[in-house]
Amino acid sequence: MTITHRKRQHQPEEIQTVNEPGLQIQCDGCDSDLTHSIRIKCADPVCEEGDGVDICPPCFLSGKDIGPHHKKNHAYRVVELHSYPIFCEDWGADEELLLLEGISLQGLGNWQAIAEHIGTRTKEEVEKHYKSVYIESPDWPTPRMDQHFEVDPQEFQERKRRRIATMNSHPPPAPKAAPTSAPGNHEVATFLPGRLEFEHELDNEAEDLVKDLEFGPPPIETMDSLKFKITLLEMYQQRVDKRHEAKALMFDRGLLNYKQMQANEKKRPKDEKDIAQRLRPFARLQTSEDYEAFVADSIWEAMLRKRIQELQHYRRMGLTSAADIEKYEVDAAKRPSAAPLNLANSPYLHLLSPEEQTLCSSLRILPKPYLVIKETLVREYARRGGKLRRREARDLVKIDVNKTSRVWDFLVQAGFLRVGNTDPNVVAGAQDASRVSATPSLSASPSKESQIRSPKPPFAGAQLGPGTSLTFTSPATSFSSIPPGPSNAPGRSS
Repeated sequence: MTITHRKRQHQPEEIQTVNEPGLQIQCDGCDSDLTHSIRIKCADPVCEEGDGVDICPPCFLSGKDIGPHHKKNHAYRVVELHSYPIFCEDWGADEELLLLEGISLQGLGNWQAIAEHIGTRTKEEVEKHYKSVYIESPDWPTPRMDQHFEVDPQEFQERKRRRIATMNSHPPPAPKAAPTSAPGNHEVATFLPGRLEFEHELDNEAEDLVKDLEFGPPPIETMDSLKFKITLLEMYQQRVDKRHEAKALMFDRGLLNYKQMQANEKKRPKDEKDIAQRLRPFARLQTSEDYEAFVADSIWEAMLRKRIQELQHYRRMGLTSAADIEKYEVDAAKRPSAAPLNLANSPYLHLLSPEEQTLCSSLRILPKPYLVIKETLVREYARRGGKLRRREARDLVKIDVNKTSRVWDFLVQAGFLRVGNTDPNVVAGAQDASRVSATPSLSASPSKESQIRSPKPPFAGAQLGPGTSLTFTSPATSFSSIPPGPSNAPGRSS
């Protein structure tokens, strides 16, 4: 038997025809097509090697001997067409066999290639049938085996012919316009649309591996040298295949249309942009439709998580109904914000700059606790070599995270912290500043250490008397914030 797995030239999915199966069976005596007809299969053990021997009825009647092994007196069996339903009313057993064989050859999920292997079904029909019959079967992982269909074979074949004729009668869609040399893909991506190539390809140095290869006649070209050069060619082919896969991904996803991609990105909120950016590495592992569905589902999941956190926050406050939440939101909008704290009589106020005094007043933090927070963050920043993040700073200082974020932003803006900077000079300056604590004591004579430090004091705006130096003790970093009070209330020491 001659079995040919037909390899069709690739066409767009919209114009794929379904007039013949991907598996073709030919007579071993006259090479006639037996795909859609009854055939005789040799049952002798000597003819069972490979795919066996298949014979058409005329060759069988003439008693033809085929090849060196098959003789006309061998045992045989008649193979009829399996065009009758077994699992689904409109799918024949022959199509079921081709479906399973296509999945084995092409891989589960490659529905277009499987549909081409079957030859009489579209990609959508194949995917829907497999999910409904095999995946959603009550006897999963096997389909239901107890079904019986009373279908006339002639009527079944006629319906199959009508279905295929209807599919092939659809006019093919107009071909897509060829890519043009627009600024979006020619200037930005260095893409040459006429050649479907890039000015600098992926792994652009791959050709250097084989550019100087030469093959000589057998006396000169030894077997070891030939094997080595063939190995180099195989390595080069693997790199070229990787390049083609990357280009196919770019063409399939429309990544060359830079302006349209920018417009689509601008339509997304910031949270959705961040999620889509993190999920981009998964694009090459999925089809375009599956990847878009994956991103949409991930964004929906993030929205649900955010909503759940909001509802948990409301529940902790005792709000258990939508009416209570709405009333709370209305009352919160009408509620006046807390007045700034009056720091006029607070101790250590003279150690703060005017900007720091304004910050402490708005955050309702006394000067001494603020100095503790500042010293803690600067010391930890210096200890980590300038690698301190905002989230880690919130764990160091046990107060309201919003207040910690405000203090962090102020320290970064003032130059005490530099996010992402590991310059030794910057870290050394932070280490000098970290030696200063938040519980000051004054001495009568200046220290040598204070004289060799940077002229900029560790706390901007600190007013020290002549001939004095500033030293600190180790502070505690956990304290409670001051509750709101009237603007004329005197400052209190912690």
